[in-house]
Amino acid sequence: MNLGVKPWFAGEAVRSPDLSRPFDVDRWLAVAAAVLAIGIAGVAATGWFLDNETLKTVWPDGAQVKPATAAGLTASAASLVLAEFLPRALIFQRALAVAVAAVGCAFLLEYTFNADFGFDTVLFPDPSTNLPGRPSVATSASLVALGLALALFRARSVPLEAMRGALAIIVIVLALTGLLGYLVSPIDPSVQRTLSGFAFPTAVAFLALGLGALGPNRTVGRTREGVSVAAPILGLAAMATLIVMTLTAVDAQRRARMKARDAETAVDALGGALDLLRDAETGQRGYLLTGIEDYLQTYEVAAPLVAPEMARIAALVGNDAEARDRLNRIRSLAERKLAELRRTIDLQRAGDPAGALAIVRSGYGKRTMDRARSEVAAMQGGLRLNSSALFDSADRMAARLQYTILMTVSLVVGLAAFLAVDGRRRFAQMRETQQRLAAANSDLDRSVAEKTSELSSALDAMRVSLGQTKAAQAELADREARLLSILETVPSAMIVIDEQGLVTSFSTAAAKLFGYRPDEVVGRNVKMLMPEPYRAEHDGYVANYLRSGEARIIGYGRLVRAVKQDGTVFPIELSVGEARANGRRIFTGFIRDLTSRQRMEEELRQAQKMEAVGQLTGGIAHDFNNMLTAIIANLELLFPDLEDRDQRELVNEAQAAALDCAKLASQLLAFGRRQPLNPEPTDIRCLVATFAGLLRRTLGESIELELVAPQAAHRTVVDAVQFQNALLNLALNARDAMPHGGRLTIAVSPARLDAAAAQAHPEVRTGHYVLIAVSDTGAGMSEEVRSRAFEPFFTTKPMGAGTGLGLSMVYGFVKQTGGHIELASEPGRGTSVRIYLPVPEGDGVEARPASATADAQPSRGSETILLVEDDVRLRRALGRRLRSLGYRVFEADSGPAAMAELTAMPEVALLFTDMVMTGGMNGLDLAEAALAQRPELKVLFTSGYATPEIARLGRRRGAWLRKPYTAEDLARTVREVLQDAAG
Repeated sequence: MNLGVKPWFAGEAVRSPDLSRPFDVDRWLAVAAAVLAIGIAGVAATGWFLDNETLKTVWPDGAQVKPATAAGLTASAASLVLAEFLPRALIFQRALAVAVAAVGCAFLLEYTFNADFGFDTVLFPDPSTNLPGRPSVATSASLVALGLALALFRARSVPLEAMRGALAIIVIVLALTGLLGYLVSPIDPSVQRTLSGFAFPTAVAFLALGLGALGPNRTVGRTREGVSVAAPILGLAAMATLIVMTLTAVDAQRRARMKARDAETAVDALGGALDLLRDAETGQRGYLLTGIEDYLQTYEVAAPLVAPEMARIAALVGNDAEARDRLNRIRSLAERKLAELRRTIDLQRAGDPAGALAIVRSGYGKRTMDRARSEVAAMQGGLRLNSSALFDSADRMAARLQYTILMTVSLVVGLAAFLAVDGRRRFAQMRETQQRLAAANSDLDRSVAEKTSELSSALDAMRVSLGQTKAAQAELADREARLLSILETVPSAMIVIDEQGLVTSFSTAAAKLFGYRPDEVVGRNVKMLMPEPYRAEHDGYVANYLRSGEARIIGYGRLVRAVKQDGTVFPIELSVGEARANGRRIFTGFIRDLTSRQRMEEELRQAQKMEAVGQLTGGIAHDFNNMLTAIIANLELLFPDLEDRDQRELVNEAQAAALDCAKLASQLLAFGRRQPLNPEPTDIRCLVATFAGLLRRTLGESIELELVAPQAAHRTVVDAVQFQNALLNLALNARDAMPHGGRLTIAVSPARLDAAAAQAHPEVRTGHYVLIAVSDTGAGMSEEVRSRAFEPFFTTKPMGAGTGLGLSMVYGFVKQTGGHIELASEPGRGTSVRIYLPVPEGDGVEARPASATADAQPSRGSETILLVEDDVRLRRALGRRLRSLGYRVFEADSGPAAMAELTAMPEVALLFTDMVMTGGMNGLDLAEAALAQRPELKVLFTSGYATPEIARLGRRRGAWLRKPYTAEDLARTVREVLQDAAG
């Protein structure tokens, strides 16, 4: 039963070659390959049947082409010719190809199982005949690959065509390997056997048949309709291979001649070495016979030259194992002969000529010399034979080069002829195509003319419609351009989604905000930009809105959270609007990042909290200072009246405790920004460098202090003493954080705080600053500890180890100076405190050195002082102290009362007033009113704290006394103010 399906081996039943074509590369390449292969196989087969060794090798002095190889080549050539010229005999052609592959497989099986299937006995049944043996492994493998490639010829499947091309290429590669190995090994044939095992003619035949077996293969650029374009490429590749083989052979010939010349030189050198031994022996014999030292000159010249000559001979023979072994024996004999000569000479010189003659007469030296002559003669003979063989090999290589060059020239001529003929054929085809195209154009012109009249009316109508369409398209393009411009420039991120939640538009601002490219988001569900639980709830919410119309976000604005590409979750303000396009709903979301706003709000809350705590601590410290001032004054008044030593000691203890309390109050004032400052233009770099010595002694030897400060000056207006106290506090904290040692780095550099810094920290002003960065390598702080580090009385140290006011004082000092402070710390990585002190605006601000200490002034006087203090106890104690110093004192409890006293008593020389008082007038108001009435009046201010304005006024007047103070401070300051008045 015939189902209409042909097996793959049936071929094409109705196809025959187109004999009308002027040149068919497929056919003539196959013919050339078949002729070459049959010629080589025929010569070899003739040689075996005639038992002619020259014909067996085909190539001069080459390896034999086995009869089985010749049979396989003949069958392959026949199969190739049948495939190209007789498609109807395709089954017979494939049978031949399969037979070739089977023979190759049989030989490979013989090699694999070390068996003998008796192929030679079939061809040579006479038992007296020397059997040729099986072909090499490379030849057997090439027969298998070539047979299979020919069996797949004209297969109707593209994969089978590709397999055929691959098998043909394998045959070509094996053949080229054999040719290369044959040409590079003229000296040692084992090299050629190592590379391939081909005989040279066999490799040439397989190369030709492999090229022919490529045939019309689509996988290498051949087509069934046209002339192959692969032939020129393959020809060029073969030509390049032949050129490489030629150059390699030339190099091999050169090396062969060099080795031959080295062998001849070695022969001459062996004769020279033997002559040196004879000369040495002649000098020894003359000396032994005559006893005259002059005879030894010949020995002394010849003996040292033997060893270098042997070394030169060893370099000349190279890697020749037999020659090196014989040379080693000659060297050993020469050394023994020289030793025998040396011994006899030494005995003669020692006065024992009989012993020397006994050694000579023993015949040992003669036997050694005879053996050396024999070995030298044998080695010279071997080297001469080797040299002759090398020269013969070089001559054979020259002959082979002639054949190789002839092949290269023939290939070039053939390739040129092919290109010329193929070009002519292409030109003829192109001319025929042009004629057909001209006829087709004529028919097309007539058809176009007939249709043109029919289309003209339709074109008129289309022009009107097209104009309207173009106008609409232009308007649409304009709207789209405006919309795209808005989307690209709008500051808020915009995302458009459809009813399924899929993103259809992703603006540039959205890409910058979320870190995705638009193509990474468009087409995906928008919930990818949401953290949990919004992500899990999103699809349900959209479905519920589409079903019921219940809106939670759409039409409203909400504060929610979103997630960036890197996983960062951040707060946003989301506003969603709804619209319809083409009957479908779209939702547009506008997104604003709230990260900066929330950070600013947090900074503001922290600043407000610190301000409130500062006001509270400052007020407490002020009242505390008033009480301490009264306590200290009364203790100082009591001390002179006490005669009991123990009582005096108790008063001293009380005074010391009061002074310690005053220091604590001063730290509270520093945090509350109420401490009195004396800011001066100061070079921070010089100040830090000067203070470094004290810091090193404070830190100890286990901590390294590193100062990083440029040579340029960095000036700011700051209280130098308070700045050093702040720096000392930071150094002590760093020391406590590095109990096992470490590094403390203080770096001074210019800095600028821009609008971004001001946005992140609302209390910061933009401008130029001097940055002082204090960094340690200590234990660091956790986030919880870092957030509370500046709070007063907060400490992580054990009970009694700290007050918790160190960083609080630094914080208050920096803020009171108009600067900014930042704290960065990580557990295990250390802490860095960055202090920004403002650079004064304008020119001419120069750092001034500290003024010299004034000469001691008298602490007593008789002037009239108006004392203004609203605390009764303190006013009473101060009045007693001033009167004890000789001054006339009038007291007032408020500003209005003081103005009344000042009007009634023109003799008042000094107004001594507290800053914070009841009655609606503080100390500053009182001073301004008094100076307006009496400009010559001197004013001395006192207070538990001071605002920056009061501090500056006090600095200009030079009249400031901070509570609490001692009697000595009071007497000196009052005297200095009155002394200034007198001056």
